[in-house]
Amino acid sequence: MSIHQLLLKLKKSDIVIRTESGQLKLHAPEGALTEELLAELKANKQELIRFLNSLEGSAYTPIPLVPVKEYYPLSHAQRRLWIQEEQMPGGATYKIVLLFRMIGPLHIPALAKAFNVLLSRHESLRTVFATVAGEPQQRILTLEETGWQISVLNFQNMPDQHAAVNRHVAKVGAAPVDLAVGPLFQADLLQLDDNAHLLLLSMHHIVSDAWSMKVMMSELLTVYNSLVNGEDVFSLPVLRIQYKDYATWQLQEVQNDKFQEQRRYWIQQLGGELPILALPTDKPRPAYKTFRGIQLPFTLETQLSRDFNNYLGARNATLFMGLLALVKTLLYSYTGQQDIIIGTPVAGRGHPDLEDQIGYYLNTLALRTTFAATESFEQLLFNVKKTTLDAFSNQDYPFDLLLEELDIGMDVNRQPLFDVVLILENEQSASASPQMEKIVVAEEHPELHISKGDLRFQFVEQDGNISGSIEYNTDLYDRPRIEQMVSDLHTVLSGLLQDPDQRLRDLLHKDDTVLLRANFTRPFELPPPVPLITVIEEQVSRNPDGLAVEEENSSISYVELSRQSNRLSHLLYSYGLTEVCTGVCLGAGIGVVTVLLGCIKSGSIYMPVDLSQPPKRLQYLLRESRPGLLITTLGELTSLVPLLEELDCRVPYLLGLPESSDNMLNSLSLDVHGLISISSTTARLLRDQEGVYTSSEVALEDYESAFPAVEPSEGKGGYIFYTSGSTGHPKGIRGRLDSLSHYIGWHTGCFGMNRESRISQLAPVTFDASLKDILSALYSGGTLCVPSAGTRQQIPQLLTWLSARKVTVLQTVPTLFRLLTRSLKDSGERLSSLRHIVLAGERLYGRDVENWQSHQGRGAMLSNLYGLTETTILKSCYHITETVWGAGDAIPVGFAMKDAVFGVLDGDELCGIGEIGEVYIRSPYMSGGYLDESLNGSLFVQNPLLSDRIDMVCRTGDIGRYRVDGSLELLGRRDDQVKLHGVRVELDGVKRLLLRQEGIEQVELLLHQDEELNSTLLCYYTGRQYESTQLRHQLEQELPAAHLPGHYIWLEEFPLNVNGKVDRKRLPRPDSLSGGDNYEAPHAGLEQELSGIWQQILGVDRISRTASFFVVGGSSLKAIQLLSRIYKEYEVQLTIADIFKHTTLAAQAAPDRGIDKGEL
Repeated sequence: MSIHQLLLKLKKSDIVIRTESGQLKLHAPEGALTEELLAELKANKQELIRFLNSLEGSAYTPIPLVPVKEYYPLSHAQRRLWIQEEQMPGGATYKIVLLFRMIGPLHIPALAKAFNVLLSRHESLRTVFATVAGEPQQRILTLEETGWQISVLNFQNMPDQHAAVNRHVAKVGAAPVDLAVGPLFQADLLQLDDNAHLLLLSMHHIVSDAWSMKVMMSELLTVYNSLVNGEDVFSLPVLRIQYKDYATWQLQEVQNDKFQEQRRYWIQQLGGELPILALPTDKPRPAYKTFRGIQLPFTLETQLSRDFNNYLGARNATLFMGLLALVKTLLYSYTGQQDIIIGTPVAGRGHPDLEDQIGYYLNTLALRTTFAATESFEQLLFNVKKTTLDAFSNQDYPFDLLLEELDIGMDVNRQPLFDVVLILENEQSASASPQMEKIVVAEEHPELHISKGDLRFQFVEQDGNISGSIEYNTDLYDRPRIEQMVSDLHTVLSGLLQDPDQRLRDLLHKDDTVLLRANFTRPFELPPPVPLITVIEEQVSRNPDGLAVEEENSSISYVELSRQSNRLSHLLYSYGLTEVCTGVCLGAGIGVVTVLLGCIKSGSIYMPVDLSQPPKRLQYLLRESRPGLLITTLGELTSLVPLLEELDCRVPYLLGLPESSDNMLNSLSLDVHGLISISSTTARLLRDQEGVYTSSEVALEDYESAFPAVEPSEGKGGYIFYTSGSTGHPKGIRGRLDSLSHYIGWHTGCFGMNRESRISQLAPVTFDASLKDILSALYSGGTLCVPSAGTRQQIPQLLTWLSARKVTVLQTVPTLFRLLTRSLKDSGERLSSLRHIVLAGERLYGRDVENWQSHQGRGAMLSNLYGLTETTILKSCYHITETVWGAGDAIPVGFAMKDAVFGVLDGDELCGIGEIGEVYIRSPYMSGGYLDESLNGSLFVQNPLLSDRIDMVCRTGDIGRYRVDGSLELLGRRDDQVKLHGVRVELDGVKRLLLRQEGIEQVELLLHQDEELNSTLLCYYTGRQYESTQLRHQLEQELPAAHLPGHYIWLEEFPLNVNGKVDRKRLPRPDSLSGGDNYEAPHAGLEQELSGIWQQILGVDRISRTASFFVVGGSSLKAIQLLSRIYKEYEVQLTIADIFKHTTLAAQAAPDRGIDKGEL
């Protein structure tokens, strides 16, 4: 029961209540203060004290009457409802439908006259809504103008009367309402027989609410009873004001001190980053809000209800507070989120003048609570109690105005601020039945198949028992999930009553957490993996003439690849270059595969090196890794020496390998570094002798082509790859061969690779993903297909190559996958040979899957993988077999590979299903860590769940959670690391370099993602203003191109939020982003005129003709301003629906639906 309802109940019982010295004082007539009422007062004591204290010193001020005129303004709540109705005209979402069964001799003329009395008495029942000069306005009709009358319908003697009644109720409930024409209130009387009737009332929410319907029924029956008893005077309270007076008063009242104080409370409460409830759905969220739904009723056991009420009473908490905490616990158990907002409606009738009014006075409270998973329910209840008391003390500030002031962006497919609503009906409102003269009246509840939001938990308390229903959107949820919610609600409630001190995280998923803990602590007892080079050589024996590597104009068999790599390994042995770092300065192709295998066979450490990277980065890499040998082509060898001198780096040996004859044919289009031959020609070796390189020729054919007999020392060999670093320097990671063997064995089995597999290599050789491509092909006996550099860089050519080479396994990053998908869709081509698409490196979204499958079908299995270079390439896989993903849903990364396990931890506590924490990876097959060993302490840490033995795990820095099916979902990072086009970028490192530039004071980096999920790094800075090209040039000296921001935006100062922190949501997007990939100036004439109006309303300097009004800062209220301005400028009356349908300048000014025609 709300405070206002309780005070009204006291007033009707002539009970006077006040506060004195912080205590409640009562004066009640004899017999008025019942035990039941006293219990309610005790349960609501603190709320009553707060409410009454807030009224101290504020004497009653009547709401002033407004002069009679044709049109009146809307209240804040009405305005938003009008906007929502205009967005989807003709809908029936916001209708209130009530059904009453009447048994007895009903006097129909008296009932009809009683309704006419109510329509004459309440202007809201005669109100329609017109658009005047672009602004919505109320217009009050006379009773005669409405033409209103009750519809009396004869359902007697119908064959299936019940079905006919249901059809009629459904028809009325679904009938569209025209707010401009009306009527917005309808009454149907269905005659079932001489003494049985159904009264069906339907009314649009914009002129009514639940309180209003009770007022109407009470007054209707009062008037009816008077009429059937022959009385012409009705004992109804005088209505001093009407809704139009309230709406005008409210618009003025929000500027006073009391409302401004409440505004400050809500801005503070809802400031900063707002949580979006990540509740799993059964179906993809539709592009636009839908309101199809149904209710699932439930009842709590009697003893459970009583125990819960007793529990709450002992803690001086109301049932509403308890249910709110209970639902938040349930939502936490599904999402792991510990910052949750739930909405609840309040009557909005704090002013005494509003008690007996009919109209839309309802306000909404956004009840936000933050808590910790390790807290008990009792601690959560304490927080919820404070939140509730504070919110109800500030309940008068209009929710709809607050939304605008919070500048929450338009989201056309979900409600703003919260997706879940909680409602508690008190015993009286749930059980009271209207009384009519000689008539028994009972309210019925028709099923209208409507849901006003995602989820609405609706509770009713009657005689100490708790029942209710969950209203849910059937476009999001299936009935089994909601049934599970009801079951889980019982489980959580039973659990907390049995053990009130247990942690929230243990209330629902305790057994799951025990199992997860066991998995993350069990010892690994594993046989060592078969060395991958052994398996590859077995493939040589089985299929010596099989195609191992295929370039665009050359190829090599398994046996020839083995011979060439064996010769190289023997060469390395002969010069004592085993177990040292070998820098490989070759591009993708046969050459780099040969050298990789040669390094593995000799025990040398394979390290691919890109000589074109920024000099400072290359210098750091070479100085840290200290390679004993650099391998390149003969053609590049001569330029390598002066480069090393420029970098002031010395390498003991430089080896130039001969280029194949194909190079002469393909030098203009192919990556020349990839084309080498070690079969029959001469290489050149440069040796550093006292600071001078001496040169000698090396006859490769003189070296043994047989597999080397010498085994490298245990734990030696491996590989090194470099990734981005937070200090501005790259981080070198040393890989282990046993871990690599284990991973490649799992990967080939996971995707069923065999001799028929044709596997693409699209990853640059300087990324560890290239090992996945190369070695999985050779391990399985398949063919590695390598496109030229020119082909890789041209998407249409790459698609042609994929098709011509009949690639069966495509392994790439989501960014490239999106480009391929878009090009395929544009060209209409299909890649029929593909069987597997292996994606990793950055987030994959539901839209990516949908776009691919809608054009290419399901011939190829899409899989999403996850791992770190530090943990040996990848450690999990999720095969995408379902189609329930919404466009913006991030696809899970799935389940850990064999001999690995994920742990999601919050501190040293293992998270339960759905709970958000940091991802740890545990496996005996990791990397050897960073070359800079000082960094390893933050990477490999002692297992937080074990203290009896050493057990090192990888702390990834990724944030994620277990889904209900046990798979892992990634949600972001705990640091500033991002993935940009599949490349790991440490934002802190980029920021440090920017702050080194003279005069730059502050830097913020933001990863922007457009509607096509393409990512761009934005750099905002204050202080000295630079040309963008100048800043980019400075960064290019130390960062690879993939790490550079795409835009540099200078600001005089950063926008701040209410907490004084940088408000990243208000950082302006570059014009080119606001208008798409490229700014397009408005055309002369109407487009330029509209552009000026947009600029004034949105406060921006430049508008692209292709920019969406809502992308560049528009909101629903700003859309109304746009309508008003268009009307004033062109005398054209548009609708909100027009603006939502045609969002760009170009669309709004198009000749075939131009403004000059009065429509869009």
